[in-house]
Amino acid sequence: MPSDLTFLDLVVLEKIQGDTVMDTFSGMIGTSFFETAEVMGKMKTKGIIDIVPTIGKSILKRTPLGDSVLKQAETRIAEPLDELDYALIRTIASGVTEFDRTQEQMNIRSEDLSYRVYKVTKQGYIDYIVKNAKTFFSLTESGFKIVGPVPKATTQTQLTSIAGAPASKKEPSPKAGVELVMGAEDATKHLPPSKEPVDIKKKQAELQMFRKLKILAVVLVLCAIAYFGARYLGLI
Repeated sequence: MPSDLTFLDLVVLEKIQGDTVMDTFSGMIGTSFFETAEVMGKMKTKGIIDIVPTIGKSILKRTPLGDSVLKQAETRIAEPLDELDYALIRTIASGVTEFDRTQEQMNIRSEDLSYRVYKVTKQGYIDYIVKNAKTFFSLTESGFKIVGPVPKATTQTQLTSIAGAPASKKEPSPKAGVELVMGAEDATKHLPPSKEPVDIKKKQAELQMFRKLKILAVVLVLCAIAYFGARYLGLI
């Protein structure tokens, strides 16, 4: 089995059915055409898919190794949760939601993590989205029930991590006591207001105008010096 197997590989393998056309596959996993091509190229290198070129299109097919990898992932769905599965769910609950970061946090092999994520996803404890060819995880209601109530600050971290924004470090108010939340919907009410984006083009235009005015001022000073110098020498 490929030791560098990822959860996204399993998602792709599961979606390849019959003669799946590569050109239309990006819409199935939420990636751009170029991101899809990169993902497929890596999977072909791992030996789990084949890309069959035909007239006007490329067909994706699972290799025997790809079938074996997917079958092994499916057999694990029926297994009960073990300590590492619970650790995975707790790690996601703590705000570590991207696949590579989760692997780094748990310090386990990519292949093992991929099978575990597939397992707990199919058992309904976590959900996932694909963004820029990366997978991000969030807990379902069943997942929250396993880890218990999650502090509001932790849930904010989880949401902002998926969105790609920095997490708020503000501590909960001691006057309000320890407020707990069971899902992401309530946590969004307490997220800090987003700052308006900086208009880069406007800033660049202002800087360019400042430079022009500075150059114009220098030219005017030089012209004045030349004029009064000429008058002093009696040239005009």
